[in-house]
Amino acid sequence: MPHIVPILLLAAPLLAALLCLIPVGPRVAELVSALDAIAVVSLAIWIATSTTATPIRIEPGIYIDALSATMVLLIGVVSAVVVLYSLGYLRAEVRRGKLNLGQIRWYFCFLHLFIFSMLLVPLAGNLGIVWVAMEFTTVLSGVLVGFYRSGSALEAAWKYVVICSLGIGLALFGTVLMYYSAVQILGQGNNALDWATLARVAPHLNPGLVRLSFAFVLVGFGTKAGLAPMHTWLPDAHSQSPSPVSALLSAVLLNCALYAVLRYHALAIRVLGPAFSSHLLIAFGLFSIAVAVPFLLVQHDIKRLLAYSSMEHIGIITVASGIGGRLGFFAALLHLVNHAMTKSFMFLASGTLIQRLETRNIHRLGGASRAAPILVAMLLLGGLALAGSPPFSPFIGEFLTVRAALLAGQPLVGGVLLVLLALAFAGLLAHFGRIALGPPSRKGKHLDAKAVPTAYERLGICALSVPAAIVLVLGLHVPDGLATLLHNASQVIGGA
Repeated sequence: MPHIVPILLLAAPLLAALLCLIPVGPRVAELVSALDAIAVVSLAIWIATSTTATPIRIEPGIYIDALSATMVLLIGVVSAVVVLYSLGYLRAEVRRGKLNLGQIRWYFCFLHLFIFSMLLVPLAGNLGIVWVAMEFTTVLSGVLVGFYRSGSALEAAWKYVVICSLGIGLALFGTVLMYYSAVQILGQGNNALDWATLARVAPHLNPGLVRLSFAFVLVGFGTKAGLAPMHTWLPDAHSQSPSPVSALLSAVLLNCALYAVLRYHALAIRVLGPAFSSHLLIAFGLFSIAVAVPFLLVQHDIKRLLAYSSMEHIGIITVASGIGGRLGFFAALLHLVNHAMTKSFMFLASGTLIQRLETRNIHRLGGASRAAPILVAMLLLGGLALAGSPPFSPFIGEFLTVRAALLAGQPLVGGVLLVLLALAFAGLLAHFGRIALGPPSRKGKHLDAKAVPTAYERLGICALSVPAAIVLVLGLHVPDGLATLLHNASQVIGGA
């Protein structure tokens, strides 16, 4: 892989953001965004397919191994889908009077900056730069969460920024503790926060400082990942932001925060052994699923339902990471990919349905198949995938996680996880079954005439089919290239 490729990947969204500032109407911003989406996903695939078990270091400060390549691939695919879908979504919002044409280029400007900040997280070889990039994501995504400028949207954005800034502050303290531990061996300088250098000298780091560092980082970045009890920003932010932004928050941003936690988990394993950090991850993961399940059962807002589902699946990934071993880490990373694809599809598909029927209330969406039969059928299949039903890919991740728990001699963890997954399955199936098969609501707006989609909306539908196809394909077979990438990424975390 030419060393210029990762630099171009970071430069593409930055250039697109600058071009979107040109005050010549929305069409230039839309064209630039479409071209940038193609460039970003192409470069991300190039990086992922070129990455081997041997890490690549590129000055200034870019470090790529299998774990970071996995995240780059995920961010590239989801962000391209979201950008292309946004073209038609925003035009529809203008027709509905929710936005004006002048806001389109500002939306794309902040969206590209947000994508840049998320790409910087896995490409940075320095844990301090990772922290800075995560702080950038907070500021930029906060603008997008409150983009509608309604009272509830601004309140959700403010709540999101305040809570996540507190979490980022705790993560900074954890980063400083790791730096102080490394300085005693490496001396002052950038090497004391360099991921590869820290992994090499890990056996010599101060165990007490590393233990404290991981605890602060888990709570700090865990706040951005939506782990309970630091999750309270998540349902409000997901429900009030534009649907494409909700898709990015759930499918990518939460995973970026988990990526940072996994980096520190890898260091903690090398310094302390697997017990300390693994037990904390399992505890936080199971607690997050347990907190999410009751809200899944009683939820009436479809976007808040998907938000609490994100909590559940982030909890599954965290539990799998805590179980560890080759199977546990592989299950965590596979489910990270599965959840990203499924949740991006579900937020975007539900966004189209909300636009057509002008309601987020699950009861008022009852019988929506009369207005949009194909869309509702896809939404029902996506709901089955989200609930963990075969043959869709989330089932494979959940199955492997339970199996990893049993093989690791943790039947209690596997049993509790099975019970929680069964309850979540029942709740999700009931809600999406009501939307697809329930009686029509008298309060809902159901359109008998099907609107003719615009060119942008047809492009969005094509983009929407990408994560849907990936969810189905990965449920039947994990391609050898992806399996190798995930196995190599598992070794980056576990060291074996």
